[in-house]
Amino acid sequence: MDQTTPPNDTLAAPAKQSRTALNVLALCFVLSVLGRGLSDSFTVFLKPISENFGWDRASVVSVYSLTWLASGLTAPLVGRLFDRSGPRVVYALGLSLLGCAFLVASRAEQLWQFQLSVGLCVGFGTALIGNVSNSILLGRWFGPRLPTAMAVMYSATGAGLL
Repeated sequence: MDQTTPPNDTLAAPAKQSRTALNVLALCFVLSVLGRGLSDSFTVFLKPISENFGWDRASVVSVYSLTWLASGLTAPLVGRLFDRSGPRVVYALGLSLLGCAFLVASRAEQLWQFQLSVGLCVGFGTALIGNVSNSILLGRWFGPRLPTAMAVMYSATGAGLL
């Protein structure tokens, strides 16, 4: 503590910082639940979509496959974008992309429209709000307690599947 710091401010900063870190953890948890829940919810609709449009299930499953392929292939790009633009841009872009993808999917009538909206856009949106960006953000806030924070964030995967 230096000469210019008032004695009352010494305890206020760590408490506020730890509260902010817990808010960051809560945000990452919610985004992980949201991303996993939205990307895996498509499997619930496989049979109704297949029956409604008259497509075979193999064609409809291609949408789900594209989701995870896009999410996996774009993850390195997400890390780079996160380093360059920061969490606000990445999370806003991811949530916007997810919202637009499901809006377009609600009006889709052809299989390629589902593949483009739900397959590619939801995959990329999930990658933007998923584990890569959350891991980077938690790494900035938790330091030696990062393993515990990561365990909490990864538990969101199970919660999202529920």
